[in-house]
This record gives sequence, structure tokens and C-alpha cells, in this order.
Amino acid sequence: MSLVQKYSSRIQSTVLSIVVMAMSCLLHDGKAHAQNMTSYCRIPVFEVPFHPLGGQATFDMLGNPVILIDPTIMARLPFPHGQNFLRFLTAHECAHHLKGHVFNLAQAGAFGGYVLMQVSHSVEMDADCEAARMLSRRGDSSAIESAFWVFMNSNPFPTSTHPGGSVRAHNIRRCAG
Repeated sequence: MSLVQKYSSRIQSTVLSIVVMAMSCLLHDGKAHAQNMTSYCRIPVFEVPFHPLGGQATFDMLGNPVILIDPTIMARLPFPHGQNFLRFLTAHECAHHLKGHVFNLAQAGAFGGYVLMQVSHSVEMDADCEAARMLSRRGDSSAIESAFWVFMNSNPFPTSTHPGGSVRAHNIRRCAG
């Protein structure tokens, strides 16, 4: 990993940590209100416009699981992919909670409301696969196909935390089977 990539990764992690802490404070203070309760896992979904990750499975300061979703994704993707992909993204973040990928430091025996996540290619592929299965069981093939389209048309190169788009797209289609 080059020096530029290393510092870029640290900056991204720092910005993300600040966003998570700020959102946790808003959730704890009652200033943010859940837009809905996802039917995929019965966890409150909060809209966070321009969230740097698009979506996130996390906890509020009281340790309650929550999902943060960027609603502006719908407008940034061509119709009908935006609306459909939002359902996939919500199911994906739900899968992170259901599969135990996300946990509160208090659960690890430490003090604080910060969130740890096992971020790796295999964890992202696991959440993608579970989301595809959830949607398939519900007969929501349009969300699955839009996720396939989005990932096929997104960054083909893997990052340190996420596989490349085409790898994710084919994994989603395989899991939806």
C-alpha cells in the first residue's frame, strides 16, 4: 500500500468516525427520527443525506441497533434503479446486523458507544448474499436486478474493505438463485 493510499484510508476512517459519533449523538438526543422500521429485520432506519458510505449498520448511544441510509441515492441513479437499489441497500445493512458483523464496544466489554465492524471483502459479500436471499424470498427481483446493475456499473476495482463491483454483482445474482 502506497503512502498516499495509507493516509487516504486514515482520513476516510477519521471522517467516518466523526460521522458515526455525530449521528449517534443526534440519535441519542432525539433530534433524528426514524423514517421507518425496516421489515427485513425490524430495525429503525434513519435517513442521512450524503452519508459517505451510502448506508451503514450501527448502534445509537444507548446500544440500540439502527440503520443509516442516504436517501439521495435514489436521485443519483437512473429510474427505476435508485428506488430499487435503496431496498437492496437497506436489506444489506440489515444483514450486517443479523449476521453479527456490527457490534458495540460495550458488547466487547469496553466503555463507550462507538461501533466496531468486521470490515472485509468476505463480510461485504456475506451481507450482499444475505440481502439477495431476503429479497428473493420476498419476490423482489427488481431490487436484486438493480443491485446487479449498480454494481456492474460501479467501481470495478476492489478497495481494502469492499470487493470490486462486478464481483459483488455476480455474488448477488448467485445468492438470489
